Amino acid sequence: MSGRITEHAVTRKQSGLIGMIMLIVLIPLTLALGAFVFDLTHMVTVTGELQSAVDAAALAGARDLTIDYSKCAADALTIAGHNFANGHPVANTSPETTVVVETTPPTSLYAGHVKVTASIAVHHFLARIFGRDSDVLTLSAVAGTGGTLRAIGPRQTFPLAVSIDTVPRDNDVPGVPLNQLRLGDTIHLYINSQQVKNAAFVAFGGQQPTAVWLRQAIDEVLGLEENPSGLIPPIVVGDVGNLTNGVDGGRILSQEPRLGVLLNQAVVTLPVVEGDPAFNGSRPIVGFVGIHVTDVHFGEGNGIVEDITGTIVKDIVSGASQACSTMATGPNNAALNRLSASAPVLLPNM
Repeated sequence: MSGRITEHAVTRKQSGLIGMIMLIVLIPLTLALGAFVFDLTHMVTVTGELQSAVDAAALAGARDLTIDYSKCAADALTIAGHNFANGHPVANTSPETTVVVETTPPTSLYAGHVKVTASIAVHHFLARIFGRDSDVLTLSAVAGTGGTLRAIGPRQTFPLAVSIDTVPRDNDVPGVPLNQLRLGDTIHLYINSQQVKNAAFVAFGGQQPTAVWLRQAIDEVLGLEENPSGLIPPIVVGDVGNLTNGVDGGRILSQEPRLGVLLNQAVVTLPVVEGDPAFNGSRPIVGFVGIHVTDVHFGEGNGIVEDITGTIVKDIVSGASQACSTMATGPNNAALNRLSASAPVLLPNM
């Protein structure tokens, strides 16, 4: 009997010893696992923040590629600094943070790109107990331009529609339609003559282009409206624009400070329509093109802007781009691919 009791006692002692050993082993393992999970979660969070920052910075720099290439790096760094990762701005002035911007200029064969690379030291909270004090995260993003603009954000479209295929006439001398021009070519926009016009003022979102609407909309796009009321909505190819004659719009443009601001704009983004831009009619928007305005011509004796001269530029705006096959047909499709504004897009890392 006593032998059995002794045997059971030994068994209980062994079980207790094994339990203590397991407890001793499990406590540090649990701490290690908890430290790993905690710090891994923190690293994942900071990684997401840093990737968002470099993505936004690269896209911001890409908007300048064809408008003002000299601003690419500065604008990218500015936007990076407006984003936070690990509680600090993603900027070279933040502790243990480095941001580098590399730019490739556009050429006749390549639209160029902007690459933003950011590194940040992430100090661990619990993993340092086990000798891992910190890790350095390095992430990058590359942005350029992509495809033909299909959708554009609010307050970016100047309310003057240009026909892609109408042949303008000046004093019975035929001009060149938009679909026969190329980037860098001069374009003449006639807005106040039924015989020669290839452009007309336009309102969006079901609005009618009254004089009051046009004045407020033009001021909104030119940045003259202190509190923009959102008259220029986001526009998608296929949306319908309501056209009007050029008298009200020409009179509004002839007034300062609008005329001076228009002439000093790097580019204005115009909606493109097909066919004669008939007064008091409507046309679907088939695309968007960028114009750098170089001159305006006033009607004799009335002081109203009747035609606008500009250079076609590669416009980059906030929006969405894709292939042009669904926008228009024939030569107009090819012209839109060639001339269209584009949205900045993220590219594969290079």
